[in-house]
Amino acid sequence: MALASIPHLVTVWNPQYAPDAMDQHLGILLEWARRRAEGAAEDDDVYVWWAKLASANRQKPMPHRDEVLALDAQAEAQETHLYLTDYRSLCVAHLGAVRGEDVRQDAAEKEHVPDYYFGRDELSDCWFLLWDIRRLVGDDTAAVGEELRHLRNLRYGDRPVSLYGGMVDVPLIVRREGEEAGWFSDRESLLGELRWAERDRHLRGETERLGAELRDNLIGRDAWARISLTARGFLATGESVFRRHRDDLHFDFAAAAIEYAKAIEVELNVLLRPGLREMGEAGHVTLGSLARLLEEPPPALKQWLQRAFGAKAGFFTAELPLRLGAIADLRNPGAHEHQVGLARASSLREETLGIGQQGLMVRLAGLKEG
Repeated sequence: MALASIPHLVTVWNPQYAPDAMDQHLGILLEWARRRAEGAAEDDDVYVWWAKLASANRQKPMPHRDEVLALDAQAEAQETHLYLTDYRSLCVAHLGAVRGEDVRQDAAEKEHVPDYYFGRDELSDCWFLLWDIRRLVGDDTAAVGEELRHLRNLRYGDRPVSLYGGMVDVPLIVRREGEEAGWFSDRESLLGELRWAERDRHLRGETERLGAELRDNLIGRDAWARISLTARGFLATGESVFRRHRDDLHFDFAAAAIEYAKAIEVELNVLLRPGLREMGEAGHVTLGSLARLLEEPPPALKQWLQRAFGAKAGFFTAELPLRLGAIADLRNPGAHEHQVGLARASSLREETLGIGQQGLMVRLAGLKEG
């Protein structure tokens, strides 16, 4: 498979440096996001520094340090990623800059550097300025390995990144198989939050457990593997809200309904992106717009649907528009004046997940290439 055009980075965080290393970085991002929301900081002030500390056992300089530092210019110009793993979990960070000098020596940066770095004696190979951190996989080593295999190690013959035996001379310089993953380009999916770090503080524990339960007991591992990580997160969050409140007849289930609707919206954007691009639509398309496009597809989109799906193209043009139009009302939290009741949320949940019927998410997953 062809590789995407730009290089990214993969590194490992060492829990021995600090058992809460990731939480310390996230805490700084969230604190600055809070200040930004209160008008006490600018958007450009919301960032945190992540260090690649030099191993005390390494006798030579980092062999590819210059190549890593060279990504500073790229990060300024386009979305560049730093993948972070402790083998059990996987996060991706929006890389804003790469520095060779030790930012611990810069008093102006102290509030953007986690405390534990100041207690470490190791020298630093380089520092990464991170605008945002997004959690992709939690407490699932197999899923971490599966996701990293989409990345190819450029200094190791373009082979897929391997958790065991492949984490040598980190950070790895990698390219992604196929199209770039715009992990941070789709702010439409965030609604009120400004950053994924703000959203992800709600996506731990229960939602990760429910994601595994949906995979194993309802959607199935094969279909789940085809569903994008973003959509999986929305499904798990919607399910968490729904299950927590389904015995409360007075609860407004809009929060759960929006999560299910966002999962469908994200998955359709992933599935239809090549066709949308052919008709000149490069960005994220909302459910309402998708419903209108599919009801009367422009010639370029209609031709692409026929080429890509053949006899199954009718699913998009005949069946989906009406269903999407109804779901779109729930996608926008400001579109409905009255609260979303249990019955309406339950109907969307059953249609999305496939409870008592063939689920929409499974059908969409089945239309993807293997």
